[in-house]
Parts: sequence; structure tokens; C-alpha cells
Amino acid sequence: MPSLLTLSVGYFLSYIGTGIAVKYFTGNLNQGFMGLSSMQYLVYSTAFSSLFCVSIVLFNRWHLRAKLTKNEKIVLLLSGACTAFIIPVSTLILSLPISVMVAMVLMRVSVIIASRFIDFILNWQGYQHKKIPWQENLAVFFAIGAVAVKMFLTPASSYHFSFAASVLLIFYFFAYLIRLYIMNRAKLLGIAGQKLDQRLYFGVEQLFASGFVFLTGISLFLIEFFYAGSTGKLGHEFSETLTTPNLHWIPASIAGTPYGFVAIFSVFLFLYPGKSATFTGVTNRLVSLIGGTTASLILYLFFSADFPPTEDWVALGFILMAIALLAWGNQVEMATEKIK
Repeated sequence: MPSLLTLSVGYFLSYIGTGIAVKYFTGNLNQGFMGLSSMQYLVYSTAFSSLFCVSIVLFNRWHLRAKLTKNEKIVLLLSGACTAFIIPVSTLILSLPISVMVAMVLMRVSVIIASRFIDFILNWQGYQHKKIPWQENLAVFFAIGAVAVKMFLTPASSYHFSFAASVLLIFYFFAYLIRLYIMNRAKLLGIAGQKLDQRLYFGVEQLFASGFVFLTGISLFLIEFFYAGSTGKLGHEFSETLTTPNLHWIPASIAGTPYGFVAIFSVFLFLYPGKSATFTGVTNRLVSLIGGTTASLILYLFFSADFPPTEDWVALGFILMAIALLAWGNQVEMATEKIK
């Protein structure tokens, strides 16, 4: 099992690659970018990143590392369904008439809050007997403070938050809540009659998630093909993306590779043994926020993109405080365990 630092660095670098790739392929042609639509890049990169992850799983036979019970397969099927649900819902939230920044920070804070809920539920059920260090709880507030800063400093025009956006965000929250609950319960109780094997969990969940993604995509395409217009604007755009590929669809697909690594590092961070859901959830989201800010800075320096706004830098200060608190709480916890 890679160390927490190794996973965080890998996730950070992968997130930078993902952030740069998205902007490079969907940015304005006049600024020297590729000019693909968000739907085009989503379809090409998601398909390739899913195939990339599935290839790693099948090549290394991670899904066969132990024999799962029928109930465990059902639970991992549910986890994979949540993962497959989160991907398009994230895109739908980003496609709504709110700023991308507001959408991203709302999704991140949803995961942080869900992680804290998971620890409360697991302690209440008796699966976990872990007192959450006050440093972790304070880190949650700093993480929420980071996104609050970005939202409060965002122009008022970004706050036309529709009913549809609220519903999608609620579904996104509960999908992550279910997935994180399954992950952390498996982390505590193990699977296949032994302690949790992160590669086995990721392998099985990824196969289920990719299967759901491709089946949903094929179904949407066929419905739009036989009943044109019945799937709405997004369905039409999705179908058109497949039937009339963009000139740059091959490099755009390959650019999904960093997102494949993001998927791997993200799951391994969530499943890191011996840490609370609060710790891993906050760590996961903070690393992604720093990665996103770093990607924005690189795009500004080398690709003529806009300079990261003031709120990004103020929020970064909150993030660094949260990371310092997590590190402090981790050191105290390790010292306590040594004494025991």
C-alpha cells in the first residue's frame, strides 16, 4: 500500500494534468486552445479514462485477488452505480447556468460534509469506535471556509441557482454519501473474509462503474437515434458527438489518461487504512483544490489563460490551514497509538 504522501502527490499531479487538459481542449480557439465543446471532451476523455482504468484492473487481475460473497458483490455494484452516477451528474451541474467555480466548490464541500456524516453514522452503528480529533473537525470548518470565501467573493451574477441545480446537487451529495459509507464500512470490516484490499475494491467497483457508464451511454444514443429529440439538448449533443466526431477526438481521448489516474488515486485515498472518513475526505478534496489552483496558474503562465482570481488565493490560505491541522491531528494520533 503506497504511503499517504505518495497517494496525495500522485492525486495532486494527476489533477493538475486533468485541469490543464480540460482547459486546453475546451478553451477558446482565439486563445490558442482546441475549441471542443464540454460534451465532446467529456465523451472522448471519459470513454478513454474508463478503458484505461479497466485495462489496468484486467491486466493486473485486481478484480480476482479474492473471492467475494454474493452480498459483497451487490454492495460493490451499488458503489459502482454511485460512481457511474456521479460522473454525468457532475457534468450536468457544470452545464447549468451557474459559474463553473461555484459549481466545483459546492461539489467539493458536499463531499467534505458527507465524510463527516459517515464518521458519525459509523460510530453510531458501532462499526467504528474512533474519536475524531478536534484538529480534523476544525480542518472541516477551514475547508468549508475555503469554499465559502470563493463563493462570497464571486460576482453576484454567478448565484442564479435554479431548482434543477439544487436537485442535482442533492442527488450528487447522497450518491457520494452512499459510496463513502460503503468504502469506509469495507475499510473497517474488510471484504472477502480478510482486511480490506484496496486494489480488489477498486478493481471490482471500477468494472461495475465503467459498465454502467457505457450501458447508459449506449442507451442514451439509441433512444436519441430512434426517437430524435426525446432526450433533450444534452442527449442530442451527446449523440452528435458520437456520430460527428471532432477533428481532435483522438488526442482529446488520450488526454483522459490523467483523469484515469485521478480515479485510481482518489479511491486509494478514500480507502487509506487507519484514517477516519473525515480525514480522508477532507484530504482528498483539499488536494484537488490545490491541484486545480496550480493548474490555473500553469495555464496562466504557459497558455495565456486568465490569472487565478483573488478568491482562489484567499481560499488557498484556508486550505493550507486545514492541511496543517490535519497533519497536526495525524501526528497526535500516531503519538497516542505508540503510547498505547
